[in-house]
Amino acid sequence: MLTGQWWKVTASLSPVLVLVALGVGCEDQARYQGLISKFHDATAVVIATAKTTYVELNKAEREHYVDLQLAQRKPIEAFELAKSQVLDAQETALRMSSLDVLGKYSDLLVQLATTQTPASVESKTTDLQQWVVTLSGDVDKLAGTNSAQFQARTKSVLPLLGTALQAFVNAKTGAALKKATGDAIKPVNDFIDALETDMRLAHARERNFLSGRRSDAYVHYKVDLEAKADGAKLRADADSILLLEGQWETFESESPIAGLEAMKQAYGALVEFVRKPKPSGADYTTLLGAVDSFVNAARQVGLAVQTFTAK
Repeated sequence: MLTGQWWKVTASLSPVLVLVALGVGCEDQARYQGLISKFHDATAVVIATAKTTYVELNKAEREHYVDLQLAQRKPIEAFELAKSQVLDAQETALRMSSLDVLGKYSDLLVQLATTQTPASVESKTTDLQQWVVTLSGDVDKLAGTNSAQFQARTKSVLPLLGTALQAFVNAKTGAALKKATGDAIKPVNDFIDALETDMRLAHARERNFLSGRRSDAYVHYKVDLEAKADGAKLRADADSILLLEGQWETFESESPIAGLEAMKQAYGALVEFVRKPKPSGADYTTLLGAVDSFVNAARQVGLAVQTFTAK
């Protein structure tokens, strides 16, 4: 669950920093500090909410199993409870690691922006390359229908991401770093796409589960009403309906997919901005709009997850 000042999570930082370092003069850097800060916070929130989505998926399936056993007055077995979960421990851990790779990639770009010297980031890049190699090997070992698509998509993009990282290692000039940053857009976005596809499947399962619980709540109220249950029982049934309807209202906006999509758009706008020899006021306005859209999307999914998991 996201608690407290969720928008201040510092799990990852934004590619905007490297673009400032590579494409914006020193006299203009102060102008972009607000954008840097907002993009940094939004990136952290989107990664955190994506992790929460995976955690909540298994939680929802456990609740579904327990509710079903209770309704049918059947035993609740620990083994069956564990089996009801969509993702096992390894599958969940690999998805968390994939999101960490995205955060670490952003951290690499932050160091590039801070040092502005190619040689100083070689070690950090090499470490991230090893993370990618390890993740790729672990993904190869995945089994089960719930991870088949995730495995296929991730396996195809991780080698390309590794190649993009190597370009940072090979870069010896600022111009080479700028080119490496631009060339990395496609593999990074393809990696995000793989996570998005997996989350759509997870979100659909949660949606079906929540829809079923809503229907059951109305049925329970009707049955108790026809059985002339006492007021306390009907009040409890009504409270259950209100609770589930509140969850349903926030559920559609809770998925981090919108945040990931906005991240891709903002990252693309940032790279286009830095490619311009002399960015104009209109270029800055376009960049500002893309970053604001990303920040708004991140805020929406962050608040929705906080609301949904608190219920």
